[in-house]
Amino acid sequence: MTRRSVAPLILTALMVLMSWGALIDAVQETGNETKGQEFNTFEPIPSLEEEPVIEYASSATSPGHVVFGQYISSDNCGHCSKTGGGSDTHHLLKNNFPNEYVYITYMSASYGDTDTTRAGNVAPYNWAWSTGGAPDAYFGDRTDKNQGGATANYDTYDTLFSSGGGMASTTNDYTMGATISQNGGTYDIGISYGYTGSGSPASNMKLYAALVDKDCTGYSYSSGIPHGWNCWMGWLTSGDTYKSKTGGTGTSFASVTPSATSQSVTWSSVPTSVVPGGLSKAVVIGVLMSGSSVSVGGTSAHVYHAVDSTMNPLDLSITDFTYSNLDAQTTGFLTGDTLKFDATVGNTGTEDYSSGGQIQIYQVSSTGSESPLGSAVQLNSLNVGQTQSISEQLDTSGIVMEPNDPQTVFRAKLTGTQGESDPVGNNVLVVYAAHDMFPTTSKPIANGNTAIDRGETLDFEVTGLPNDNVDDLGTMTAEIQTSINGANQWNGDWFTGGNLMGVGTGNERYVFTVEPPNSAGSGGYDIRARMTDARGQVGDWSPINSNAYTLMNGLPMVVTSDNVGEAPGNCPAYPGQPTVKVETIERIDVSGIICDAETPLDQLVISSSNPAFRAWDASAGEIEVKFDNVQTNIQNEVVTQPIQLTIHDGEDSNTGTLHIMVIENGAPRWSSLPTQAFDEGSDTSIVLTTYLTDTDTTGTSSSPSDLILSVQYISNSSLLSADFTGPNGHRLNIEGANDDAFGTGMVVVRATDVDGQFADTELTVIVANVNDAPTLDVSTFDNLQLKVSDEFNFDVVAHMSDIDDPVEPLYVSVSCDTWKAGSRYNPLDGAMKAWFEDEGIHTITIVVSDVHDDVNAYYVTVEVIDSLPLVWSENAESGDLMAHADDLYINENPTFNVSHHSGLGLTNVAIEWQICNKDSGVCTDLGIENTENLGSVYSFSVSKSQGEMLFHDQVKITLTAIDSNGFDRETPLAVVFDITEERPSDVVDDTTDDSTTDDSASTASTIPSLGVLAIGGAFIVAVLIALILGVMLLRGGKEEDLGMGYGTAPPPLAGMPPMPMGMVPDYSQLPAGGNYVTNDAGQTVYLSPDNTDWTMQPDNSFIRTR
Repeated sequence: MTRRSVAPLILTALMVLMSWGALIDAVQETGNETKGQEFNTFEPIPSLEEEPVIEYASSATSPGHVVFGQYISSDNCGHCSKTGGGSDTHHLLKNNFPNEYVYITYMSASYGDTDTTRAGNVAPYNWAWSTGGAPDAYFGDRTDKNQGGATANYDTYDTLFSSGGGMASTTNDYTMGATISQNGGTYDIGISYGYTGSGSPASNMKLYAALVDKDCTGYSYSSGIPHGWNCWMGWLTSGDTYKSKTGGTGTSFASVTPSATSQSVTWSSVPTSVVPGGLSKAVVIGVLMSGSSVSVGGTSAHVYHAVDSTMNPLDLSITDFTYSNLDAQTTGFLTGDTLKFDATVGNTGTEDYSSGGQIQIYQVSSTGSESPLGSAVQLNSLNVGQTQSISEQLDTSGIVMEPNDPQTVFRAKLTGTQGESDPVGNNVLVVYAAHDMFPTTSKPIANGNTAIDRGETLDFEVTGLPNDNVDDLGTMTAEIQTSINGANQWNGDWFTGGNLMGVGTGNERYVFTVEPPNSAGSGGYDIRARMTDARGQVGDWSPINSNAYTLMNGLPMVVTSDNVGEAPGNCPAYPGQPTVKVETIERIDVSGIICDAETPLDQLVISSSNPAFRAWDASAGEIEVKFDNVQTNIQNEVVTQPIQLTIHDGEDSNTGTLHIMVIENGAPRWSSLPTQAFDEGSDTSIVLTTYLTDTDTTGTSSSPSDLILSVQYISNSSLLSADFTGPNGHRLNIEGANDDAFGTGMVVVRATDVDGQFADTELTVIVANVNDAPTLDVSTFDNLQLKVSDEFNFDVVAHMSDIDDPVEPLYVSVSCDTWKAGSRYNPLDGAMKAWFEDEGIHTITIVVSDVHDDVNAYYVTVEVIDSLPLVWSENAESGDLMAHADDLYINENPTFNVSHHSGLGLTNVAIEWQICNKDSGVCTDLGIENTENLGSVYSFSVSKSQGEMLFHDQVKITLTAIDSNGFDRETPLAVVFDITEERPSDVVDDTTDDSTTDDSASTASTIPSLGVLAIGGAFIVAVLIALILGVMLLRGGKEEDLGMGYGTAPPPLAGMPPMPMGMVPDYSQLPAGGNYVTNDAGQTVYLSPDNTDWTMQPDNSFIRTR
């Protein structure tokens, strides 16, 4: 074959390969960009670096459950890093079975020493594997499920994987999930787990948890080229700790007990530096394994489930399931209550969901059978993070509560979902509605000596059981009663207290104090108690504590100043030593002087042989005496005279001596008191001792200092108050009632001597008036906001008050340094008008005075506002506005829906839009939409004045309006929508669909099938075109210059209209003489001879990128 013939064939082959590569790039980019049809007011987050996809034949088949593998590799292991070797095989298994294979790589520096710190052999991990040789792999954490060495066929571990990898037979009875996100300089990590089996979960279970580097770039290699995936970087240990090769304080892995309720272990203190490269490189691995350590090895199955944070992109969960009692604020229920159940399903995965299914609430019997409550509810289309809630009610009249059945089980369950890798574990949630049972009470127990003397007390402790999971001692109340032994005449009046003691100690009990009354008979008494729960259910009385205490009889006694501390507790206060007048029949009230612990005073019998004792009046509680003389000592001081009394209480008798002071007394006398005067709001005082005299019955002078003075009457209590203080209680203090009360009043005071004789006198008091400055009510200025240049009016006089004089506008001054010219106060009518041109806080000074030149000054503030912000939001729970776009595709005119949800009452709405190109930075079009209000969704379309929407065109929207308070409102930031793709062929115009759900999820789900069809069809077309061009070249004879030589581009076609700056429709419009290369992202780039770069787009157009 001649050289002329070979060249076209080579060119044909190159064109086929270039078309094939460009089509693959286009499909990949389309797959990435279909997720971008969302808006936000922030810059988009860059996507993580794509992992290379290994596409080689594999004999592995699905094991039917997840498999866990531990792979030993090293830097200098040729069989590890060779093509198709150990590392490639593990990676291929993970790519082919992404939700059924979890593995970790222990990467040592040399295969001669594999159990190194760098590889992960740091406490608390137990290295159960070989210490030399690589590649080596162990499945199911077992030494008998081992494969050493590696072929170059990508199939070394297929058999072990396909046969189940040594995992436990109940692997599918467990569920797990793993998440990781970055929070500043640390990771937020969570590993969830649960058990959905019908039996019991395994015991003594540990959570193997690790952080790995997904592409093993965290180590340096002797070859300088990283190899392998999922390299160990650190252990995640209990108590929010970690352990890496160089840091961390972790000492043990978390112990876990899976149950039907999903649980989780979380970490928030792991530095991002543990995985070099940060979040984009970090993967979390979690494994449930039983045994005394991590790892165990051996030959028995002990690994029950495994997960990593790349798994399960599609996941629906019952995120919340609760119940409430509509008849009572309680966590349980009584038969007949109505229960309300609320369940929420959420899209907790990383892909949008629209494949149907149902959510249903059931009542579960003791045998496990389910009875539905209401009807199943169909699932909505749920984007990532969206939720859907349902509610049902149940009349519990049909539920029978047995003593051995503490609760009724209810279950919320998802059924009929499609595409979930684990459609069981978190698709069921259970709540237990506790039965509210009657409480029971234990026999009350005495705490102390059960023999009680009169006036003493005894504590009793009461405990009980709620018999349910609703109440405890803290939510119940207790009552206690006592009765004479065997009489069954119960009452609780003798008890006080009832406080719950010992809370939180495990020895909680109610403590009651019994204090028998004085009238109680002596002898034995019974005790009983009962509990009442929070719903008012009264339990049965406890067993009776017979003869729980004995009430002792107390002897009557005569109380003196020497033995007052020995008086029974029920004895009235000791009144002091009694005093009587000589040669006078006197009656002495002995209340507080003669006492009996259990016998009332009127039931005692009192007698005496002393001649001065005349009689005992039981009904009045008085003894009658008459003394014939006054007794004095050698200093001629009057002394007391004793009377010996005998007291009988009906059971026992006792004697005592009563000492009585016998004196002679005269009445006190007053001299004239001077009038007292003071200003309103003030006070005065006067000592009255010098205005008093006193004598006894013999005419002998007595000291007036011993007289007792008291206030008997005040003529006007709204004007003044009065009382006595020292010295000797003789200083009369007089105080004005308030700052504004004035006038004349009178105070009547009394002097009483020791005989009880008294004399009264009057004191005149004058309270003089004192002028008060006027006051101003400035509450109008509290939180006052005004708009720039709006008029503000304030009636100063209407808000003034003066207790003394009429208010006058002439005595008011108003000033402000920052108000607008023309603002003023009118002294004729008391009105103030003000305007403000500048935003901010403005201070107004208002001074009010009266004719007496008394002044009050007030400094009030006004906040002046020009406009307030409006905030774009993605949901109705925050911000003020939302915007949604339809038909956001290349070569189409999009439609936008703008709505308002924050209740600001927006009117005079102006929506301004602008079209700019993100790549060129050129803005080509703008417009304004006006509407009177934004009470509902406002829709409008935008279009370019020339042509249609281009790739990386952006539509920016801002809004201004006036709110219901008259303030201007505007959005400080524009909401931005990017044009990133053409309408996919299977996506119809959504203008006929009333749904507001984003179509990106449904479009994304069809991309794989469309991509395969597009690649196949395009490949066939490219081959046909290449063959035709080849034939044409062969027929060209000696025409060597075809304009498509290797490394060059054709000249522009004659008559072709100029393209917009920075973009050409296809390769034919590129400047001739350049070269084609492939960049790191796999895109075709044309290097032009004029030092510009042009990147090929999915529609075969080129955009200038340099």
